Amino acid sequence: MRKEQDILDDERLRQNPFSVPDGYVPELEEKVHRRIFAEEPLTPLAVFLARAKAPALLALTFCIIFAMGYGVLSLTGTAESQAVPSSGFADLMEQGYIHSDFIEDYYDHIHTETILEDTFAAMEMTSEMEEEIMRYITLNDIAEEYETSIE
Repeated sequence: MRKEQDILDDERLRQNPFSVPDGYVPELEEKVHRRIFAEEPLTPLAVFLARAKAPALLALTFCIIFAMGYGVLSLTGTAESQAVPSSGFADLMEQGYIHSDFIEDYYDHIHTETILEDTFAAMEMTSEMEEEIMRYITLNDIAEEYETSIE
């Protein structure tokens, strides 16, 4: 076996190779104090620019992404609107037979009374139907009166 020396026994390795110039620490402390107290307060414009920097860069990023997408669409020729094949319903709307706001018109022009009149006009009321309706109404009224009297 070979006898190896302990690394800590080597005298030249025990010496500290790093050194600080004389008076460095007090001079460093003085420099830091001078910088801290010499700073002037920020102007309102500088404060505004510091706060507006991130949102402005975010908006700029979205604009660049949008411009890149539009550029790709323009280069590929897909930016132009293409005609959608029409259906029979769309043709009727274009010709004016069906209004595009037909749902609103439907609710504006229909009244409950009109619906009831049209429904009952087609029916013939027999005496049996009238008796059954009267019986139903009477039974419901009696049941309601009974429930309210119990409470």
